[in-house]
Amino acid sequence: MQQELNSSTASDDLTTELCTELETDRKQKEKADTLWADFLKDVGSVPKKCHSDNAVSLSTCTTLM
Repeated sequence: MQQELNSSTASDDLTTELCTELETDRKQKEKADTLWADFLKDVGSVPKKCHSDNAVSLSTCTTLM
């Protein structure tokens, strides 16, 4: 009976630890996503890259940005 209680407690401890880890990971990802969204909002839209095969010169492309 004591062994069953000990194994049950160990299993509960492991489950609690895993749940805590998953919650921490979720919070970190949420924080990173929020920071990234704030950064993109501050920077504005990302300009389209110039293609080397275009007839537009690089100086014209950078001035338009």
